[in-house]
Amino acid sequence: MSVQDEKLSKFLTAITEYATEQRTHLLAEVEEQNRIELEKAENEVLNESYALMQKELAEMRSEMRRDLCKRQMEARSGILKKRTQIEDEVFALSQKKLAEFTKDLEYIKLLEHDAAAMHDIFKNEKSITVYVRPEDMEHSALLREAAGIPCQLEQDASIKIGGIRAESPATGLVADSTLDSALRAQREWFLENSGLFLD
Repeated sequence: MSVQDEKLSKFLTAITEYATEQRTHLLAEVEEQNRIELEKAENEVLNESYALMQKELAEMRSEMRRDLCKRQMEARSGILKKRTQIEDEVFALSQKKLAEFTKDLEYIKLLEHDAAAMHDIFKNEKSITVYVRPEDMEHSALLREAAGIPCQLEQDASIKIGGIRAESPATGLVADSTLDSALRAQREWFLENSGLFLD
């Protein structure tokens, strides 16, 4: 082999080795680039999946909260209806008992006592108007005498159960001893003290 052939052979070998080395290097770079891109794609998919899961979890929590709130409102509404029903039953029964009481002689004594109490309240008044339910107008003489001061008796259809209410036309002073107002006051007391309240 001639020197020139030998040089050419070495040159070709060097070029082949260099090309092989470059090819190996490029393949390694491509492989590394592919690995990086794949890892990046995997991370993006994981991040998107995580974000999607978080969004769905948030929606589920929100839906659960809405459902819980709705159930709580329904429960509170049911409790409120039941409380109102109990309250109405208690006071319907109370009103019935009071209506029965107005047929008793003790009721007439109560009217007389309340009319006498009006004397202390209105003692400085020249005259008062005493209001009673229409059924109690038959006790006019007794009430006038018990009041001990000049009074005019008038029937008041707004007094449903019984009792008396008095008013001074001169000063506007009012005293209410009706069973109706006493029952209303008891209803307010009942609401505050029955334990049938909502938090």
